[in-house]
Amino acid sequence: SNVLAAPQIETRSVKIQYNMLDLATEGGTTRLYRRIKGAARRVCQDSTAPWDGRSSRHFSQCYQAALAKAVSDVNNNKLTALYLRDEPKAKRVG
Repeated sequence: SNVLAAPQIETRSVKIQYNMLDLATEGGTTRLYRRIKGAARRVCQDSTAPWDGRSSRHFSQCYQAALAKAVSDVNNNKLTALYLRDEPKAKRVG
């Protein structure tokens, strides 16, 4: 009999320090959001192979998912509002 195996999905993560940021202020929220976007970019670029023609679509899907998860994990209203304004493809988080 044949056995079908699901492709292995590698999960990568980056820890972002934000305990020194004041998320009650727009400046603190904006700095954290920039850090999250940079981390999502790095993680997703590392997970795509440049020779793969599907890499652009994969990067976009990875980036959107990583960004949404990070914003949801932080669970801060100001950060969520910034994310929803900034990302036109964003779906409601939470």
